[in-house]
Amino acid sequence: MTREPRRPHRTSRRPQRRSLPVLLGTLATLAACSAPGVAQPGRAAPGASAASAASGAVAVYKPLGSRQCEVPPPRATLERELAAAGVPVLGTACGRDGRMRAALCGAPDGRIVIFEVPTERVAAAAAAGFEPLANLPDATREPCPGS
Repeated sequence: MTREPRRPHRTSRRPQRRSLPVLLGTLATLAACSAPGVAQPGRAAPGASAASAASGAVAVYKPLGSRQCEVPPPRATLERELAAAGVPVLGTACGRDGRMRAALCGAPDGRIVIFEVPTERVAAAAAAGFEPLANLPDATREPCPGS
């Protein structure tokens, strides 16, 4: 009984012509998701909310100073800083700065406090260390801790 020699297994090597259109379609879809100026659910409006635009207010923010795995400090501390600078607060919200961070206890968690202040008092808020929310295009609003 003689056996025929085994032929090496042949794998099919078809050209990958379909992958280029799929890749380009995926990239176009992803680019549309992060295009500036496109309204996205949960996103903070750059610079001001709809209510603040009508009332002549500007959204400013400051990091809450909270750390991962720790209880955040009270946001009233930041509100007192604005009051000490002579800036009236028209509204308050919480949020995140939208930056990626490593998950590590003790590292900053990206929480921010957003204040609506009168347009004419933005310079005083900036002198107190607050920045326009428009500087954080990826910021999101979320419920404040403990509220």
